Amino acid sequence: MEIFLLVYGEPRSKERPLFANGHAYTPPKTRLAEKVISDAYVQKYPATKLEGHLQVYLEFYMGSWRRKDLDNMEKLVLDALNGLAYDDDSQVVVKTASKDVDKSITPQTRIRILEVEDDQKLDWLKIQS
Repeated sequence: MEIFLLVYGEPRSKERPLFANGHAYTPPKTRLAEKVISDAYVQKYPATKLEGHLQVYLEFYMGSWRRKDLDNMEKLVLDALNGLAYDDDSQVVVKTASKDVDKSITPQTRIRILEVEDDQKLDWLKIQS
């Protein structure tokens, strides 16, 4: 099975947790960005959960080159889809991501997730020495 999701809006990085009264909590801007992605997923793929090992492809098209760490943008997307698109992001065995500024494209995040068949070999991932 394969899913493709297009989420319009400036991609965001996952922010570090905030602390108050001895407890950690997710910053409001991060919670909102995760909700936009999870809502888009539920609207397009209601009650659809991928199983087994997964390959994830992420493309982030930004409006400017403002500093954003690619790994934190990836983390926000993976966390937003946790429990919805898959049980846990530990199922991801292959992840490819890119970020770019393209003024001809509305800022957006493109998400493609595929199930890896049990009999499918992942030898192409191994670095040959």
